[in-house]
Amino acid sequence: NENCNSSTAAISESPFEDFFGVGRTSCVTVAVWGKLYVKSILRNIAFPAGVFGADDYVFTARLFSSIKRYARIDESLYLYRMHKNNVTMQMPMRYIMGTLQSREIVWNEVLCDSGRLGNNRKSVCRRFSKDIMSWAIKKTCRNVYTGEEMVMLRETVGRLLDEGVLNSISWKDLFKLRMFLAGRFWLLKIFFPTLFKKRV
Repeated sequence: NENCNSSTAAISESPFEDFFGVGRTSCVTVAVWGKLYVKSILRNIAFPAGVFGADDYVFTARLFSSIKRYARIDESLYLYRMHKNNVTMQMPMRYIMGTLQSREIVWNEVLCDSGRLGNNRKSVCRRFSKDIMSWAIKKTCRNVYTGEEMVMLRETVGRLLDEGVLNSISWKDLFKLRMFLAGRFWLLKIFFPTLFKKRV
């Protein structure tokens, strides 16, 4: 249901696929707030250590890969305030690295198992890969970071590529990725100028 203001409820029998893949809607967030949990399912679910700013992504992925169903109510019941001092607004490199680290953990725990998601695995992995691409490339095209930070980021993204985490991307995204890893931002700007346009 794409109408976030409606009071209808939807029951999912494929929690992980619907939440992180083809069935995911803009109403759904990986944040731990905005959800009600059955206490018993949290006993073996933990936040990852050493992941800055994106530990909720891993927590939610672990949760939704271990449950059989969940219910979603598309109704606005809380207010999330955004301001210039939010970590997500400042976008420090530490946050971007934490985000990529969280995706790598989820890949190793859930997505690298070819039989785990059945027929939905390909579409989930494609969405997962595009998410990583957005954080690694789009965020850095729209912000300024030191040369040392960019070297560190490219090394991390290169490792993700080698590990197969990004094997579901299209040829177009692969071209973006290769240009990014080579540090050829001028080529990215020529072929993909929208990557450099900051949101107003």
